Amino acid sequence: MIIEQIREDRARALEANDPTGQVCYLATVDADGSPSVRTLVLREVSERSVRLFINASSPKWRALSANSACQILLWYPSIQIQYRLSGAAAMASRADIENNWHRRPLRAKLLDYFYAARAAQSEPYHSSKDFDQAFESMAAALDPESLTPPIEAIAVDIALHQIERLDLTQNETPHRRARFRWIDEAWAEDFLVP
Repeated sequence: MIIEQIREDRARALEANDPTGQVCYLATVDADGSPSVRTLVLREVSERSVRLFINASSPKWRALSANSACQILLWYPSIQIQYRLSGAAAMASRADIENNWHRRPLRAKLLDYFYAARAAQSEPYHSSKDFDQAFESMAAALDPESLTPPIEAIAVDIALHQIERLDLTQNETPHRRARFRWIDEAWAEDFLVP
């Protein structure tokens, strides 16, 4: 099963201390038709979707709200495996967000508060020094134990409809490439010429 293979490959990459083991690369298209790619922490891989935590003030959420089609790239250089996961994004339920937000690192939780109180994500700021001071001041005023997810803290589930796996073998044989499509409630596999 392809989902189990993704989980196994990710576990192998993490075991090998792969610097990309926890992250993914999200590709979207903005309202002007311009592509955009960014690195995010991959929170969960389930049978039909992947989950990401983002902030509603971010440009990526505006892009996904306008056009839910997106692609996730997983690249594990330690084992030479790449995945391209294609699907459509939708906001997870508020209950899911509230049940899982506490698992985020404190820095990420504090940033959600900063976005809500001081400046939206990706907005220009005076300087990095001013940002650091404002962030530290805000963090010092908050009790980490009492933090709850602000309304702008959201989770996005990418409902997958296609997965491509590329195994970049390091010997004389050609790479191995396969495509998996969700058809009739199951993943159907096609071999692709690498």
